[in-house]
Amino acid sequence: MEQHPSTNATRLPVLVAFGQMVREFRKTRGFSQESFAYYCGLDRSYMGGVERGERNITLANMEIIITALQLKPSEFFAALDDYFSHQQSHGQVIQFRNFSKRAQVHIQQGKHPN
Repeated sequence: MEQHPSTNATRLPVLVAFGQMVREFRKTRGFSQESFAYYCGLDRSYMGGVERGERNITLANMEIIITALQLKPSEFFAALDDYFSHQQSHGQVIQFRNFSKRAQVHIQQGKHPN
């Protein structure tokens, strides 16, 4: 079954935010969308869909993109936390705030974060 990009009405805020952060970091590093997609080994149209929040990206592709941005996942998600902290629509946004801090405490205690 072919996966179709979501429409404007069905874009999840977390996907839109993820895509915006990818675009921001990509531009900061001087990549065009096409050259970055090539660098990641992904199709340019797929990368465009990710940046527009139209793709429900897999964990594997997420890791490829974050690594290509020369970031640690914790750094990327800290930036995503910051993005969410500035959003007005709290009821429609998944809050990641302080997740990395809670996860770090659990890891240090030998527990898995919930």
